[in-house]
Amino acid sequence: MVGVYLSDVEHLAVSITNELRSTKLLDLTVAWAAVGKAGVDAELGDCTPVVRHHQTDKFQLVNEVLAGFNLDDFDVLVVTDDDVTMEPGWLDAYLGYQAVTGLSLAQPARTGASDISHAITVQVVGTEVRETRFVEVGPVFSLDRRAISLLTPFDEAWPMGWGLDVAWSRQIAQAKLHMGIIDATPVVHNFRKSAAHYDWRETDEAMKALLAERNLGNLEDTMEVLRHYRNGVWRTSRSAR
Repeated sequence: MVGVYLSDVEHLAVSITNELRSTKLLDLTVAWAAVGKAGVDAELGDCTPVVRHHQTDKFQLVNEVLAGFNLDDFDVLVVTDDDVTMEPGWLDAYLGYQAVTGLSLAQPARTGASDISHAITVQVVGTEVRETRFVEVGPVFSLDRRAISLLTPFDEAWPMGWGLDVAWSRQIAQAKLHMGIIDATPVVHNFRKSAAHYDWRETDEAMKALLAERNLGNLEDTMEVLRHYRNGVWRTSRSAR
């Protein structure tokens, strides 16, 4: 698991680390990047190999952390922000669903009480997993070995990662892999308001310019649910959107 925490403001990186390390099934390595003048959190000193004292784009930091590891040693890569809440046993359950459904790229749904950027990410009660054409760049997503090989190191051209999910949608489809949202194991994302620590308007404009430059269409085109998974069975979605 790789993540980025903001050391100058209150964060949940310690509780996230403790929860993930409670796994009963997995051999887990945790590595964070710290951003801020405060430096490394005292409780995370054993797992914060990258420290930056000024604002740095998320995926640049994630790539710096990943550069310290041989990714061939790992079956799954989980990337997280520092402001989510997970239920006890979350990691084992979440990755269990990803494995059994064959999703190469996945994200947990967000609870309805969360700060929501895209409606497709809100938990659908009664559905365990949805295969989609969209997986958001945060607050949490995960890649299996195939997606690790395809998508890492992460493309740093996208400002704060915005628009990278559109590129992923095309890459995953071209590789004939599957991606989706896991509703059975949602996370809560309301600790801080999203995009509170950078200029979202400037970031949005830069994203749209790069999408146009690379002829990738727009974000809305990826907001599609292809199938629903319940009780061990995939069913085709009744509605394309």
